[in-house]
Amino acid sequence: MSHQKLKWVMYHSIDQLTRIDLIIAFLCLFSVFSYVLVLPQYEQNLGAITAENIELQHEVKRNIKQQDIQQVSNKTLTGTALIEITKSYQYAGAQVLDAKYDPQNQQVQIQLQGEISNLIDTTNHLKQYQNIQLLSLSLVQDDLKKQPNLNVVWQLQEQT
Repeated sequence: MSHQKLKWVMYHSIDQLTRIDLIIAFLCLFSVFSYVLVLPQYEQNLGAITAENIELQHEVKRNIKQQDIQQVSNKTLTGTALIEITKSYQYAGAQVLDAKYDPQNQQVQIQLQGEISNLIDTTNHLKQYQNIQLLSLSLVQDDLKKQPNLNVVWQLQEQT
């Protein structure tokens, strides 16, 4: 085939293409372009972000563990234990139904009512203090129609 004839065949083929054929050809070329140029860069960026995210999660966990150790080592409950513990639960939105202090056994007994997750969170927060220890935690429901109560018993340690 001569150069002129080849040129004529190409122009003739291009003239016969419909709009759908052009759209399909464009989509094919665009797919090849994105596969060759964009996807490798996307994969590289995604890998970098994932690695950085994993490293950040490990660092956050390490910092949380260090903070927990530091908080436990130097926190003590000051003031009258019965009042301070009761205030902690009241700040969490709990209703204190009954609170007793047994000086002989150095125990604080509290009967609470409120959202269980708030009560448990507050109890976990109070466990961080050095001079009190959680002895018991129980749910009591006297009547099926009433909301259950949470009974908490704390052991106090004398401060020297």
